[in-house]
Amino acid sequence: ERIDGWEVVYALDPAHWGRGLGTELVAVLTAYAHDTLGLDELHATVDPANVPSLAVLARLGYRAEQDIVEDGAHTRHLVHRIQP
Repeated sequence: ERIDGWEVVYALDPAHWGRGLGTELVAVLTAYAHDTLGLDELHATVDPANVPSLAVLARLGYRAEQDIVEDGAHTRHLVHRIQP
C-alpha cells in the first residue's frame, strides 16, 4: 500500500547509535517541515523490529497509524500531525 505525503527518512551508521543523534536529527527535520515548510503532517515507515527507531519517533510525537505489508516486507506507518 502506498502512503502519500511527506516522509521523514533517516539512517545512522551503527557506530553512532545510542548517542541521541537520531532523536536530534528527526526533531530538526520535523520542526523544519512544520515551522518552515508549513506542513501539518509528516509520516515515517519503520520495520517493527527496529525498536530504537520506533522509540525515537514516539518520543517526538509520531503515532502508529497502521501496519503495512508491501512486497513481503512488514513496516509500521507512523504519522506526526500538528494540531490546529
